[in-house]
Amino acid sequence: MQLLSNDKFKSVEHRVLATSFGKPRISAVSFFLPCAKDIHKPCGPIYTIKELLSDNSPPIYRITSYAEFMSHYRVVGQIGGRALPHFKL
Repeated sequence: MQLLSNDKFKSVEHRVLATSFGKPRISAVSFFLPCAKDIHKPCGPIYTIKELLSDNSPPIYRITSYAEFMSHYRVVGQIGGRALPHFKL
């Protein structure tokens, strides 16, 4: 979402602290996955939303594909790295 929104919606690292207060904790997860035939289509900052890209807010990330992003993510994620900086312009 951070790549698509040109950094308007920031991704955060998952960090959970277990507490002993006895309160139940609820988490909500969302996955955005393209269908199999679209994994090689280009994706990048959404150009059709003027608040995301303009002369004052140029693209921060290069165009990539879901397949390329996930391939890189699988490599750097295994060693605790972040995938997004690799795609910055």
